[in-house]
Amino acid sequence: MIMRHSIANSRATFFIRTDPIYPSAGSAYTSHYLGPVENVRRLVLLHPDDDPLMFTEMMTYESEDDGIWKQNARWIKYEQIVEGSFTRFSKPHISLLHMHGLLQARNCLKKGVILLDEEALGFDNIVNVVVKEWVKRGSVRPIATNAVRDALTAPKQHLGAVPGENYFDKKTEQRVPLVRDEDGGAKYVENGGTIKEEDEEDRELKHCPQPLRDIIKGNRRIMKRMPADAEGTAILIGRLVQVDRPVSAFVRLRVTQKLYPTLPDLPIPIRFLFILLSPKENYDNERISIGRTIGTLLSDEIFRKVALHTLEPYTIADATDEFISQIVAVPPGICSTQTRWEPRETETKVVFVFVGQSIVCCVFLIEKRTTLEDVVPL
Repeated sequence: MIMRHSIANSRATFFIRTDPIYPSAGSAYTSHYLGPVENVRRLVLLHPDDDPLMFTEMMTYESEDDGIWKQNARWIKYEQIVEGSFTRFSKPHISLLHMHGLLQARNCLKKGVILLDEEALGFDNIVNVVVKEWVKRGSVRPIATNAVRDALTAPKQHLGAVPGENYFDKKTEQRVPLVRDEDGGAKYVENGGTIKEEDEEDRELKHCPQPLRDIIKGNRRIMKRMPADAEGTAILIGRLVQVDRPVSAFVRLRVTQKLYPTLPDLPIPIRFLFILLSPKENYDNERISIGRTIGTLLSDEIFRKVALHTLEPYTIADATDEFISQIVAVPPGICSTQTRWEPRETETKVVFVFVGQSIVCCVFLIEKRTTLEDVVPL
C-alpha cells in the first residue's frame, strides 16, 4: 500500500514543549506533546492491516432549483469532477484544497454530529436518526424537521443515470427493504442478479444518447475491476433556507449497506455518510469546498483508517489535525483549486512513513503516470 510520507522533526521534546509556536497538548502529564497526532499514531499502530478501497461520491442540492440532488464529484483514490454540462467526468487528478475549507471541515468533524457504528437500516431511517440528533442538540428547529427530511430524501441524480434507475441490475428495485441477517448485519429481502454480459449491455443501451452510453459502460468497467471488499461514502452538501445555521453530520454505519441506486452512483455498499446543510455561503463555493475536503480526507489512508476503527468521536477531528500537519501550502497566485495536477504513483524506493514524530511503516516507491485504469486494481 502506498502511503504519504513526511519529514520527522528532530528537536528535543523539552524544547518543543516550551516553544511558543507549537500547540500545547493541554496537560503537563500527557505522554506526547502533540495530543491529537499521538491519538492517531496509536490507533494506526493498532490496525496495521490494509483497509478496503474507498469509493466516494459528492452530491449537491439547492432548494431553489429543481429540488433534486446532483452528482458533483467522486473519488476513486483521486478526484474526478462532473463537467461538460453534466455529461462527463474529468480525468483523475490530485485534489487541491482551500485552507478555509480544511479548517471548516475540521470544525464540522469537531463540533458537528458524529455517529459511530450507527445501526439504522436504509437511507430514510439513517436520515431520521440524523435529523433527530440535530433537533436534540437544538441545531434544527422542530418546525423545520419535515423540510430537512424531505430535502435529504429528495431524488438523487447521478451522472449517467436517471434518478432511481438501476443500470447494473434491473432485478433490484430502488426500494427493496433491508433486514437483519443471521449475523446481525444487513441484507436485502431479495437478491438481484449479476452485471450483464457485453452483448446484452449493447442492446440495452441502444436507446441511450452517446454520452450517457459511454458513462454507463465506463462505470461497468470500473465495477468489474473493483475489489470485492470495496466500501463507499456519500457526501451530501446542500443549501436549505429552512435551517437557521449550518448543520453537519458524519455517520459511520456498523455494517455496510447497499443503498444503490439512491447512493452512490455505483452499486458499492455504503460505510460513511457526511451531510452538510446551510442557509447561505460566506464565500463562493463554500459548501463544495468543505465537501471536497471531506472527500479528499477519506481518500487519505491515515484518515480513513482512523475513521474506520476509532471508538471515540473526537479522534475523527484528531485525524483531520494530523492530515493538516502534513499539508504543503502553495503561495497565492501560483495555482488554484481549478488546477489539475496529474497523479503519479510511486513504487520500489524505500521511504519511511511518519504520523507525528513516529515511524509507522516503510514503503517502496517508483514514479509512474496514473490513469483511471490504474486507480482501480485488477
